[in-house]
Amino acid sequence: MHQKKLVVMEDDDEKRTMSWGEADDGLAYVRETAMGTVTEFAYGERFWETTFFFRPTKAYNLDDVADRVATSGDDCFLCDIADALEFWGIPYERGSHPPARCLAATEKDEKSEKIGYAPCKTHGALS
Repeated sequence: MHQKKLVVMEDDDEKRTMSWGEADDGLAYVRETAMGTVTEFAYGERFWETTFFFRPTKAYNLDDVADRVATSGDDCFLCDIADALEFWGIPYERGSHPPARCLAATEKDEKSEKIGYAPCKTHGALS
């Protein structure tokens, strides 16, 4: 996958990242990775990642994702992107998994140290 943009949003108890770009097959992806006490309460896991894949159109594409994130500050969530995709009638696929289970298959690098965990090689987290 080719990452186009990564935004980190954090407060005292929670850290989230939103990333988006183009997958090798030409589909667009938007990924939200969360870690902290709110994530643990919601999912029963301290780390959680959800990715949406969709085929970009003239009506909605990665430029629109970037605009939504840029104009939302720290108040942009993956559900906002899902709402837009549904509004424009664009089908999307969703995949979720807790990246913490994948940490055994990762190597720490400079980027992962900055955001607090290593990328998942198996599932492409933050790759």
